[in-house]
Amino acid sequence: MITDNSGIGALNGDITQGGVGVLHGDQYVNQYVLDPTASPERVFAEGMRCLNAGLRERARHLVEIAFGRGHRHSRELFYGWALTIISRRSPEDLTDEEWHPLRTALDGVRRSAPEASNGPADGPADEGGYAEAAALIDDLLTAAITPRDAGGSADADGSGDAAGEPRGAVFELRMAALPPARRAEMADHLRKVWESVERSVLSSVESAEIDASLTPEARGERAARLPLFFTPDPLPLVEPPPVKESALPGDRSGAATVLGIAGAFFVAGLVLALSELAELAAPVLVLLLVFATPAVVLLSVGGRGELRRRARQRRRPPWLREGRPLSPEKARRREMADQESGASPPASEALAFHAFRARLAVLAAARFAEKRPAGGQDPDTWRFVTAQLRSELVERLSVRYWRTGQPEGLDWLLQLRAGQAAHGGNLPPAPRPAYQQWAWVRLGLILLAVALAVPVLPLAVVAPPMALLVLLLWGASVWTALSVGVRLVEVGMAAREMADFADEGRAHAEWSAFLRANRPGDELVGRWIDLEQRAMLRDVLRDHRMRHHGILFTFSLLEPAPDCVRAKVPFGPPRYSRYGLRLFVLTMAGVWVCSWEIDAATAVHDGRRDFVFRFDSISSVVLQTAAARAGSTGLGTAPEPRARTGEVLRLVLNNREDLEVRIEDHHQLVAAGADLGQLREVALETSGVTAGFRVLAALATEGEGWFDVRRAQSRQAFLDEDEDEGEAEGGTGRRPGPEAGAAAREAFGAGARQAPGASKAGMTEPS
Repeated sequence: MITDNSGIGALNGDITQGGVGVLHGDQYVNQYVLDPTASPERVFAEGMRCLNAGLRERARHLVEIAFGRGHRHSRELFYGWALTIISRRSPEDLTDEEWHPLRTALDGVRRSAPEASNGPADGPADEGGYAEAAALIDDLLTAAITPRDAGGSADADGSGDAAGEPRGAVFELRMAALPPARRAEMADHLRKVWESVERSVLSSVESAEIDASLTPEARGERAARLPLFFTPDPLPLVEPPPVKESALPGDRSGAATVLGIAGAFFVAGLVLALSELAELAAPVLVLLLVFATPAVVLLSVGGRGELRRRARQRRRPPWLREGRPLSPEKARRREMADQESGASPPASEALAFHAFRARLAVLAAARFAEKRPAGGQDPDTWRFVTAQLRSELVERLSVRYWRTGQPEGLDWLLQLRAGQAAHGGNLPPAPRPAYQQWAWVRLGLILLAVALAVPVLPLAVVAPPMALLVLLLWGASVWTALSVGVRLVEVGMAAREMADFADEGRAHAEWSAFLRANRPGDELVGRWIDLEQRAMLRDVLRDHRMRHHGILFTFSLLEPAPDCVRAKVPFGPPRYSRYGLRLFVLTMAGVWVCSWEIDAATAVHDGRRDFVFRFDSISSVVLQTAAARAGSTGLGTAPEPRARTGEVLRLVLNNREDLEVRIEDHHQLVAAGADLGQLREVALETSGVTAGFRVLAALATEGEGWFDVRRAQSRQAFLDEDEDEGEAEGGTGRRPGPEAGAAAREAFGAGARQAPGASKAGMTEPS
């Protein structure tokens, strides 16, 4: 049984360049797939699960669908809607179109009935702490977008300055009074708002959570489980094809009987020929033995390979049957001749099969090399002695599984067979190359034909009818012997495959159960990666001794490392076994950019590269395809051509030192019928490019003054400062703008009447 996946590294490297893409199905991983007929409550719960995994846009979309399907207007619903808008975002990142529904959501929490079933509609009951959490969000946002000289958070609830508390201290006390679930949500989803309020990212809550993730126990669990997320789902088992029906026997006793009859025919033909030749019989017999003896030796040496080739032919579809073995030089010359003659390419099925087999062969070579016995043969010898075993294994598996999925889904089986070969011992000796065996068989057949021609030619002169009869007897005996030999090899091959299939069934069940029990869900993987980014940010701030107060904005960008293993679940973001992390820290003085390449399982990186520049050093920010031609975007010379077209985010500085981040192009993660636009949006969101591009573009055009301008615009959208009737709206001193009023009417009134999944007014996507 395979109990770990320590060989995940074998999936990296030269496997058709670019590593491996693992697209999980619905057997072993909890997924963001929703039943179209799901209830509003189920849709809302799924939206909250997506939010915890970092899929904010999809979470918001699902919450709005829950509104449209008539979900009861509860405090939990409006609170969840607010979180899907603000989750892990700074106030500067919100657009005006998002501030209005955010105001509607927070007011909805205040207006909705309490969660307690026996509580009055306007009573104080707040069993889940949603009302207090929403009020805290409201005050935190107000403090974040209010200038400090205007009071900020100190007077948001009328108690900060009076008690002499530092800015944010009152908020921390209020947060500590929340129920544990709400407190955890506030610490996670409101972390960027806390940064804006405190101008710091070293809050005690966040530091404690990071420290908990860095303990040896937490690191050990992550190192053991995370590689399993990048382990391909085992392909469903496919039974070997049955032996084709034939009149010839497949058992040894029946085959011996038929071969005995064939031998009798051959001897009868020889006796008839010699009896007719009379005095020429002795020299003819000598010549026959002279040619027949080396023919039999050559056929016995190379004939088994030809019998196995013919047996494989019978177990394949016609378009997949292999031709005569060629030497490497002849195969190369034939390929060149086909290219020069413009021969038609193979059918699409053949191309798909050969691509599957080639990739599986590389995986098999890597797995067998990994399982080489310690202290045994050197790598070259091990590769040589297992060449035939690997070749037959790849051939057999390719024929059975090439239609069922990707070859990486057989990685578990390759590991199993490689381990058995390493620990079983007594490997069969490596046979001669197939083209050499065929050369011997061909020469043996030629000598056999000459040997049989020695008596037939003079017999044709003396007695033509008798010569014809002898030829028929010998032809029937040779054909029967060859057919019976192929039949026996085919039956033996099928029997071994069925025995292996039973063993594979047990291993498949054990491995699948192990994956289900130990593989982390996508939510947990996203959580681990998020904690790692926060730990890196904390280390940077501590190492450089940045001022505790003075952080304007922080964001990070993720990109796949070269030749990493990619993995995703349907509707989920791409995850990488190794990824590049770019951390941007915007301070009062300038921008710090720190770069790492990190192993996702162990969190080990190859060192950090720090780069610092002032705001006015930014020349331009470009989001373009990597393989664009010069002048195609009007943004100057395109980068060096790459193997594939993909998007990049490029930050161009005045000192000509550009920063570039690649965006996932899903070339290895696309299933049939996938929505590439939706995949791109998920990749942009989870990689941080969406927020990063917007902020960097604003800094390139407006400088650091953009933050003050953006906060002023946010105050107008969120607080509606130009209105004088704020006190009339529930005593909050703030009133939603007209767009928010439309959203509220839609949510409270017509929401239940809308078609399921329809968009709501005021619930618009970010512009």
